[in-house]
Amino acid sequence: MIMVAGGNNYLLDSSQVNGTQGCITTRTHVLWELIVLAAVTVLIASFLVLYWIGMAIRPKAMSSKVKAEDAE
Repeated sequence: MIMVAGGNNYLLDSSQVNGTQGCITTRTHVLWELIVLAAVTVLIASFLVLYWIGMAIRPKAMSSKVKAEDAE
């Protein structure tokens, strides 16, 4: 309710006294550290998914090479 009152009862008011005040900032600054952190997280997650898929496929490939006599 304070935001609406500060915007003269108009929620989408973008009037600004200076660059640090106003109800709505028309731009967003994303830190480069956050972009790097998100990229590293995506890389780790994709590596883990590929590793999991490889671990799921490998036992099937290994079991096809085992002979019935060797299994006994």
